Amino acid sequence: MNATARKYEPQGSSNYSDQYQASADTDHLRKLMRRDIAGFYNRISVTGKRILAALIQAAPTMNEPFTYVVTKLQFPARCSKLSVLRTIPRGEEAGLFSRVDHESGRRHGSIITLYKERCEFFLSLYKQEYGLLLDTKHDRYPVTNAVLAAKQAVKPYQSKAEGNSVPQPDTNADRYKNPVLLDRQIKNLSGSEENEEERWARRLLSISTDEFQILWPRLHDERFGPDQIRQIIQHRLSFNETILDIENSLHAAEWELEHETFPEARKGHCNYLFATLKNKGTWRRPVGFLTPNEQALANAKKEKAIIRELQELDKKKSKEADMAARDEKFEVWLAEQTPEELQEIDELCSMPISTEATKRSWRKSYWNKNINRNATRNQGARHVSFRSGQGKAGTARIKI
Repeated sequence: MNATARKYEPQGSSNYSDQYQASADTDHLRKLMRRDIAGFYNRISVTGKRILAALIQAAPTMNEPFTYVVTKLQFPARCSKLSVLRTIPRGEEAGLFSRVDHESGRRHGSIITLYKERCEFFLSLYKQEYGLLLDTKHDRYPVTNAVLAAKQAVKPYQSKAEGNSVPQPDTNADRYKNPVLLDRQIKNLSGSEENEEERWARRLLSISTDEFQILWPRLHDERFGPDQIRQIIQHRLSFNETILDIENSLHAAEWELEHETFPEARKGHCNYLFATLKNKGTWRRPVGFLTPNEQALANAKKEKAIIRELQELDKKKSKEADMAARDEKFEVWLAEQTPEELQEIDELCSMPISTEATKRSWRKSYWNKNINRNATRNQGARHVSFRSGQGKAGTARIKI
């Protein structure tokens, strides 16, 4: 029975099925209903939210009453029986459902009648905050449009590859920039100091739609975004599965879209990637792909090699410049020598020199060993002598 098709009254009354008269179905009444449910949702604890979400999901269908032993909710909600017994009356008072004892006695459970639209909105709030709904032994009701939005947060979109309308998660609403919602999400991931998985969860959950579009523009074009990341993280962490490779997997999938090597996907790239990361937590590494860190390291190594090559080139140029300067000094010295002096120098050579080339080679060797090297030493000695305040040359004059 549609709650908005009945007369709306504030929560707290005992019998909603009598109060909701099938008279006024207006947007105003729907807004009032959602305001009340949202207020109730924000007032109850995290455990209370899990209990009520588990109860709603346990219904075979939202349209018909069903029998359920409410104390069994302690298992899917991961709480005590006392928490269940305290929470169920609050959910009934909030108008999510009505409850009567089974005609055969309480040990056979209670007969629960859900108020469909109110429960759907409650589930949508739970889904928005926690990303995943609880597992109640696979008891599910038929998926309507409203339940689909609450359970999967998906919208139909036109696949770019096939042109078919397939369900895809909504990436338009950038809900994760809300710091309060994000902090609450992280607190639910861990009750103690953050470990590596939780740091990565915080990092990934903090990515906005704009940031996602900058990092992975082609995935964004395929309608993959922060909503999908959130659902993947929540699913994997709920089963204690790793999320450490999610970010690098997104880079790999982006690379495949860019290079047109993405696997053929009948239901679209978004569905294929979402299912793979949700179930495996990783994406294949195509040939030629490097993660950003690997690419940065490769670039750094290449840069170091270039720097070394430039340094070697500078050394070579410096050496060539020194040789050119030394040759110039030799030519100046050689031009200053008389023929007699050159003959005396040539006679000092232990090897016979008969050609001009051998004479020049010997004279340059003599100059470099006895003239140029000693001149360099004398220059260094004078520099030390002047600094020490002696004022005199520290070496004797060499006479040739």
